Amino acid sequence: MATKMNPFSSFVYDPVKITSVHFETQRENEVVRLVLRRDTITNLPWILTTLAAILIPLLIIKTLPQLPDFISGPHITNMFSPKEWQLAGFLYVITIFYFAFVNFSNWFYNVLFVTNLRVVDINYRAPFHSQTTQAQLKEVQDVRYTQGGLFGIAFNYGNLFVQTAGTKQNIQLTRIPNPNIVQERIVQLLP
Repeated sequence: MATKMNPFSSFVYDPVKITSVHFETQRENEVVRLVLRRDTITNLPWILTTLAAILIPLLIIKTLPQLPDFISGPHITNMFSPKEWQLAGFLYVITIFYFAFVNFSNWFYNVLFVTNLRVVDINYRAPFHSQTTQAQLKEVQDVRYTQGGLFGIAFNYGNLFVQTAGTKQNIQLTRIPNPNIVQERIVQLLP
């Protein structure tokens, strides 16, 4: 029995785990060989921003009573009615959740599948828009990667370019894990 792939993995090429992976336009005789999404570490900026957006108001509320009157006095709290403060707080929380949801969705649903027949790149743009680009493996002319920057080298992520023949659309992935291994795997699958 095959083990299921962790749905939050950003790099899967294990043939045993990958048997549980299927995508919408997968053909009957098509076998997934590689699953990629942006490296998990690249989520750190929006995660830290979300945490800061949650913690900063809590710190302000906690320290407000200890501030001098000219900063935290009644003129600040009486500026709006309690209902208006509640509405502002509600809108702030909704905005934080929307920000986190959009960023997570962009990471989770932007996936590259490499099969025995083709390369399929699914680009999701939140909310509610996606675009799929595909190239038959026999149309792939060149596969190359770039890796640079302090974080790219330290965390081993980079960009991958799949160049196709003629007027077909090229496929580009940014900040993927292990770009050198990904390039090798795709080149091995080329006819």
